[in-house]
Amino acid sequence: MNNITRTLSLLLVFLLPSLFTNAQTLRVWKNGTQLYSVEVSGVDSISFFSTENLPVAVPELVDLGLSVKWASFNLGATKPEEAGLYYAWGETQPKNNYSWSTYKYANGAYNKLTKYVPESDMNDWGDNGFIDNKTVIDPDDDAAHVALGGKFRMPTSAEWQDLLFYCNWELTQLNGVNGYKVTSTVNGFTDKWIFLPAAGLYNGRDLSNYGSYGNYWSASFDKYYPYNAGGWYFVNERNIDNDFNRCLGLSIRPVSE
Repeated sequence: MNNITRTLSLLLVFLLPSLFTNAQTLRVWKNGTQLYSVEVSGVDSISFFSTENLPVAVPELVDLGLSVKWASFNLGATKPEEAGLYYAWGETQPKNNYSWSTYKYANGAYNKLTKYVPESDMNDWGDNGFIDNKTVIDPDDDAAHVALGGKFRMPTSAEWQDLLFYCNWELTQLNGVNGYKVTSTVNGFTDKWIFLPAAGLYNGRDLSNYGSYGNYWSASFDKYYPYNAGGWYFVNERNIDNDFNRCLGLSIRPVSE
């Protein structure tokens, strides 16, 4: 924490009682979207810090009777209903601008990729003809594995499909947050469930569709159009697999063997 951050934090500790004497709830908003809400009585300090190399909480694993166990909350969250942090595909740190100009594995554009570029007849997606024929994400580029270690990783597209086919998806709220309660239909596991919040996504510096859309990465990417990676998307009663530009900031729900 730098001196400015430390000073602001100490100042707010002293100011909080006077600022919120008559208030009951502290809410944080961005671009008209509420990001966070907490009872004032539970606040004793506010800190400002960089998200770079920020340690993340280790989630419990929920056994839904599927091929992998699913984390109980998003990467970077501490509760099932929290959005957590947002990541570009193949990057392991959150940031404040999710665009091709800031994407780690491109030289400023979708057709100038510098990693994960299989040979394809569709077009030339690599920078200056670059091809590496990689078809599987490296563990060092898997944000869930890097942050949590062990056998934690991002789910594959096939594992997202299992979650769809072998679970009941109920559109609901958890502690006031919109999302899906996903309950196992596998014999012996029907009391097990996870909650996927509708956390939206970051495009550039803007968070969009928080509270209405859920957008989650998978470990898979499009081998024909490798500027896209696989993910899972839901809105209202519709939930399907979907491709997203790799540079966008999406949520990650870790899994483990």
